[in-house]
Amino acid sequence: MKVHYINILLFALPLNILEHNKNEPHTTPNHTQTTRSLCECKLYSPTNYDSDPEMKRVMQQFVDRTTQRFHEYDERMQSKRMQCKEQCDKEIQNIILKDKLEKELMDKFATLQTDIQSDAIPTCDKSTFKIEELSIGSLDSIINTNTYTDVTLISGFIQTEYSRLGCGDILTRPNKPICTFVNERIGATSRGTGVSPKNFIETTVETMVSEAESVAAAKAAEVAAAKTPEFTTRNIAAVEAATTPYYTPIIASIIAIEVIVLIMVIIYLILRYRRKKKMKKKLQYIKLLKE
Repeated sequence: MKVHYINILLFALPLNILEHNKNEPHTTPNHTQTTRSLCECKLYSPTNYDSDPEMKRVMQQFVDRTTQRFHEYDERMQSKRMQCKEQCDKEIQNIILKDKLEKELMDKFATLQTDIQSDAIPTCDKSTFKIEELSIGSLDSIINTNTYTDVTLISGFIQTEYSRLGCGDILTRPNKPICTFVNERIGATSRGTGVSPKNFIETTVETMVSEAESVAAAKAAEVAAAKTPEFTTRNIAAVEAATTPYYTPIIASIIAIEVIVLIMVIIYLILRYRRKKKMKKKLQYIKLLKE
């Protein structure tokens, strides 16, 4: 029986290998695989991760708490904005109203002063010193809004008139009302002390001017007390009508800015949550691979 040498070699080679193999099958331990493939991590796949009831509960709690905090923040911001807006509106109205009241009161007081200056002082001088007009003109043309408190000017004109008429001359004393009044008053008040006509006229004019100023102040206070409610009502209505158009664009701008900020915060929180979630998964994968 003939056998080809190739068949003999092919058959003899595995026999030689088995024959010279020093490892015994019953004593050689099986090799344990130490690495893990990604297929073993299917338990932590996104599908199972999102379907986990406990994880769903945690995520829902996070969403609920975040939403609640956003609502509370919005409510606090709205209340603070309303308080600030009301306070600013009140302060603006008070400032505008105060300015208008001061302006109108000054106008009224100036009108009242003009009336007193043009009527009271000349009339008082005429009735006191018994003169209708001076050599240079009437008292109405001399005493005006700028000179009604100038004691030196008024007394100087009266002294000039007193000297021009010769009231100080004892021998040729004219029978004029101003001469009679001044001389009689000097004799009644001096009582032998020798008061000069100049001093008497200055003192009398000072008294008249001070009385006129007191009357003007009292009248101004009376007018202010009577007109203040009317001015207040009218000016408040004017202020509200003037400032209302400016509130709308300001409020719209504030709301737009707050909405933009809120959207940016929400986007930031979402990105932060997703980043934490990815980092957590990555750490879990690394931990599993190291095991």
